[in-house]
Amino acid sequence: MGSSAFLAPEPVVNRYAAGRDAVDHQVFIDTTQLDRNGAPYADLPPDLQHANLAAARRIPAVLAVAGLHIVSGEDAEAEANALPESEALALLETHIEAAAIVEHAGWMAEKLGSGWKYGPERNDAAKVHPSLIPYADLSEVEKEKDRSAVRNYPAIVWRAGMRVARP
Repeated sequence: MGSSAFLAPEPVVNRYAAGRDAVDHQVFIDTTQLDRNGAPYADLPPDLQHANLAAARRIPAVLAVAGLHIVSGEDAEAEANALPESEALALLETHIEAAAIVEHAGWMAEKLGSGWKYGPERNDAAKVHPSLIPYADLSEVEKEKDRSAVRNYPAIVWRAGMRVARP
């Protein structure tokens, strides 16, 4: 695979799920706010493990909004073409709203696919969430959660031993 090839998210997902040092679960906790108790990945209930892995799987689609893709950090040619993390973040920031919309749509798809439904008040036991609405209808506070998750995706990619590049 050359540097121009797009890497599927499986390496990110696999390294994350294996709990290797290459991917920091705390980054996911901080950025996705999926686990407010700070539990190790292996100790999360299956639904939160699934949600964490779904977030990792949507990283490539979110980055693609800004014209970015994931390359292997182990491929010398790919590494040479990789963007510094700060440059990747700056480019992503210029597309932050579009990327946040993709992030939110992916989050909604995962929630709805897991049996969640919209309701005005969050109730985890009943799988009801008030943010299961289009991004445009979210409050500014809720939109910022999606933006924050997007801003942290390059760091997650780097921690997985991969890099972010332009095609």
